[in-house]
Amino acid sequence: MGTSFSVRVVDSEGEPRSGISVYANFGLMHGGLTERTDDNGWAEFEASGDYVTVELFVDGESEGDHGLEDGETFSFTVD
Repeated sequence: MGTSFSVRVVDSEGEPRSGISVYANFGLMHGGLTERTDDNGWAEFEASGDYVTVELFVDGESEGDHGLEDGETFSFTVD
């Protein structure tokens, strides 16, 4: 079974940011995935496995640990 989720990155005016690196860290035993945001500010993730939490890094900065369910979406603002 797998988990899919999306991360949207916008600037302080709410405009999408493209090309931003988003890293999803599933922990020491599970590793992580890196995606870049598209023209609409979205990074899409498909992870093999059922995860409860993920630590998200946007443009190299930790955005903390987040509860994770299949189909979840997250949004972050960067300058």
